[in-house]
Amino acid sequence: MNKYYAIMLSVITGIFLATQPTINGHLGKVATPKLAALQSIIVSGTIMLLINIIGGDVLHFTDVFKAPPLYWLGGGLMGAGIVFFTILIIPELGTSAALSIFVITQLITGAIIDHFGLLGITPQPITMMKVIGFVLMFVGVNLIIK
Repeated sequence: MNKYYAIMLSVITGIFLATQPTINGHLGKVATPKLAALQSIIVSGTIMLLINIIGGDVLHFTDVFKAPPLYWLGGGLMGAGIVFFTILIIPELGTSAALSIFVITQLITGAIIDHFGLLGITPQPITMMKVIGFVLMFVGVNLIIK
């Protein structure tokens, strides 16, 4: 994948990250939050199954379970939590407040993972510039959620 394509996909992903919780939050009001989360995950799983069948990757599905370390399989658990929790959170906080909290939390978590080289990545130290950036973002988040 080239850099331009990666940037385009990042923008699309950002749009999806902003709209999916809001859509799921509405569905959670019509059904229950748990059923809304289940529906979202079933649709996601079905689409990914079709993509893997069409791409021929489904033949290698058991390789996922051979891949050490076992915690790599935790992404599905976290994905279910993300979908379910956002269904509960968005109606209470609103989309922009919730997303601003998500983003700053993701960035700080990412910086900690980078700094300590957690989850098998190459360590990248937290710099003073990053700390200043986090402080400024925290101020911005507080302005958004008030």
